[in-house]
Amino acid sequence: MADTGPAPRTAERHQALDDLVAQAQALKMGYEQQPPIQLNQRKPRKSKRSRVLEVAEVPIWDYAMRMRIIALSALKTFRESSPSYADAIEPGMAWYRETLRAHWSTPNDVKAQFSSAGILRDGRVVFNIAGNKYRLVVWINYAYRVVYIRFIGTHKQYDEIDAQTI
Repeated sequence: MADTGPAPRTAERHQALDDLVAQAQALKMGYEQQPPIQLNQRKPRKSKRSRVLEVAEVPIWDYAMRMRIIALSALKTFRESSPSYADAIEPGMAWYRETLRAHWSTPNDVKAQFSSAGILRDGRVVFNIAGNKYRLVVWINYAYRVVYIRFIGTHKQYDEIDAQTI
């Protein structure tokens, strides 16, 4: 029997193996030409917050678009305490929505937006709600854009409290 060489299937396998060896050698030569990677030279990753602060050195809360209103439950409790206070619902929510969109940094900004507001000491402000029927006392932290509801009531109830200490 004459030797005709390897079977065709075996020849294909040898050719595929030779191709893989050639590709590996080409890759090895490509890697040898590149400089080695030094791990100590990697740049440290920066967090999103530090990237924002690189743009401008301002507090992160200055990027907030809204005022934060704390103790909204005081408005809900007041209107639910008596059916006669039902007329305070709509004006109270109108004040809430307008305050959320406000950009107050000083008491003058508050006075410019609400001309009937009374400015007290230490960040306290008195708003007249529902056509001067109710009074709303808040404490405003202008730097942090926070409005804290301290009191809501009728004029008679307001006269019984000290707006500076409540």
